[in-house]
Amino acid sequence: METEVITILLIEDSDTDAQAFRFQIVKNPRLQDANITIVHKRSIDEAMQWLSSSASPYLICVDLGVPGMSEQSWKSVLNQFSKFVPLDSVIVLTGHDSTSVLYRSLEKAVGAENLFKKEAVWSQQDAMLDTIQKIFANRSSGNSRVIQMEYRDWETNLDRSEEHT
Repeated sequence: METEVITILLIEDSDTDAQAFRFQIVKNPRLQDANITIVHKRSIDEAMQWLSSSASPYLICVDLGVPGMSEQSWKSVLNQFSKFVPLDSVIVLTGHDSTSVLYRSLEKAVGAENLFKKEAVWSQQDAMLDTIQKIFANRSSGNSRVIQMEYRDWETNLDRSEEHT
């Protein structure tokens, strides 16, 4: 019996960081039994083109600093991703401090367990692998919650929640 291919869409503009991520995931003993394929794209535009013409991945891992994703556009980008995967299947890597308004907003959007400071990914390897395994399990069992909101509704909800923090 052939095992299911688990596709991860990695959106990272640094080839070095992408290679390190690939090695961390594919070569990790905790995931050795999984049939994982990592599709690497260097920008949001490349990723959206791939998503539009391919089967939906199990998860999307995106660096907040890639071309096409910025502090201003991240809500719109995540809204676009939600057409292909549930938002709890998106991992965001950021260089922002955990006390920043942007970090807290991202945390509310994708969940604290799906947000990692980019420079801490290697020191938080177990936490990231736990998150990836949880996403795989949820997607395989059909338990993943699907969140699809219009950008204007999302922006309104997040702006309201930011006012109270």
